[in-house]
Amino acid sequence: MTRRSAFTLIELLVVIAIIAVLIGLLLPAVQKVRESASKIRCQNNLKQLSLGYILYHDDQGNFPIRASNTNQYGWGVQVLPYIEQRAVVDVLNAVSPIWVVPNKTLGVMPANTEHGTTLPLTLMLCSSDPTGPINESLAGYSKSNYVPSNRVSQRTELEPPMKLAKITDGTSNTLMIGERDAKNNIGSLWIGWKNTNCSVYGSAFWRINTKYTGTRGAAFTQASDPGCIRHGWSSQHPGGTNFAFCDGSVRFVRDTIESYPNGSPSCGSDYYTPTLPINWGDFVYINLFFENDGRNTRLD
Repeated sequence: MTRRSAFTLIELLVVIAIIAVLIGLLLPAVQKVRESASKIRCQNNLKQLSLGYILYHDDQGNFPIRASNTNQYGWGVQVLPYIEQRAVVDVLNAVSPIWVVPNKTLGVMPANTEHGTTLPLTLMLCSSDPTGPINESLAGYSKSNYVPSNRVSQRTELEPPMKLAKITDGTSNTLMIGERDAKNNIGSLWIGWKNTNCSVYGSAFWRINTKYTGTRGAAFTQASDPGCIRHGWSSQHPGGTNFAFCDGSVRFVRDTIESYPNGSPSCGSDYYTPTLPINWGDFVYINLFFENDGRNTRLD
């Protein structure tokens, strides 16, 4: 009786086809698990940053200042000592003092050629963002995927600082820090304000994950984004974005959340009013942004 010594071509093709089908079935599951892990790491980053904010408040009596003017240090360098990154602060301080007047006036950022300014900080990066650790749209400084609410981090050191006592809607109902990726949007910076004030704050006047359509990289100009989409929050997580709230909790907010429908017609000229401007209306996302609108909106 003749013995077969090998597979026939048809049998081999069938085996290859079966393997291809199995890979096709497994790949989405692997990608889903990978994204789930990335989302959890991102939430852990936000948890650490929110605790840094709270520790800063306990120590200084108010939340960090986000920055006053371009080329000025921002919120991130103020939080670094409270998230076990004192060494980075020491490096920057040796080049250009972070504080001119302690807890009052921030110093000038070093050039991006100085040591520490392009240092990738894992705690400031979300692994779901496929762009590199340098933010080319914001003058080539180290990128941050997290940016505080401009209602929590005050606009300038000349304004009354934000304190927990002023958050009358409840700390669990008020956004503190959100994500901003550099693919849908242009990310941000942890070191300070460069090119645009969106490098140091975020706001809720555009729906979550609204796509930025202006110029990028070295060609970036604020004029290419007249509606200030760059100020919004966004991520590469399917369906929404992670946020830290003022009580230190971290939650995933879906991009279907009830939001102001028309973006930011004033490009944020009334972000800074003491209470909710009437023209922004009663929308869940807007209410979570304002700390004292009296609506006490909860995120279900």
